[in-house]
Amino acid sequence: MTIIIFQRFLVLSLTLAAACLTVAGQERNLCADEQPYEYQTRLIGGYRIVFETDGKEFKSLYLYRGSLRKAELSGVSCGMPHKNLGYVGVDFRNYFVLVQSFGAGNPHWIQLIRKSDGKNRVKAYSAWIDADVGRGLLMYSERKVPHLGDKFAILNVRTFRTEQYRFPDDIFGEPEVLNRIQDVIVNRSTVVVKYRVGRQVRIKRYRRHR
Repeated sequence: MTIIIFQRFLVLSLTLAAACLTVAGQERNLCADEQPYEYQTRLIGGYRIVFETDGKEFKSLYLYRGSLRKAELSGVSCGMPHKNLGYVGVDFRNYFVLVQSFGAGNPHWIQLIRKSDGKNRVKAYSAWIDADVGRGLLMYSERKVPHLGDKFAILNVRTFRTEQYRFPDDIFGEPEVLNRIQDVIVNRSTVVVKYRVGRQVRIKRYRRHR
């Protein structure tokens, strides 16, 4: 809930001018021209995401199972792109990843939502790297802007066992660190990270923590 309140404060500040009184002295209805939500809404296990507006100012995503509302997932001002509000990055059996994107070059914030109660199970403002749906693995950074010496996490969403590995040192020579990671491949004994440095694609291998 703290994340949702912060998001609303942030986007409301950005759109304050648009939300001011009109020349006629009446509040402008920011939601009047809101477009339909274009992302995935059906989830494994009979769950679904419902897009709603308050009819005046804010739009939100809610988690439902059948007709039962489980939780509010996110909220932003009407008029902001739907990708700011969030979309399903990956759908696991008992969890799904809600990704929020705020423009080119910015890290993609994630929440790992437990479907049974709508609660986030990762640190606030963690950032997307990759996922392996078949093996139930989520790769992410606990810092939205990692620094030299930081580690990324590989979380098994079935057992909630986490492995951490240091980012390759040479990935920090350019901006947009997380966006330059192309792939994370987890094998029985190794973790392989493919990433870009300039025009080169480089590979970093790690021995898995067992």
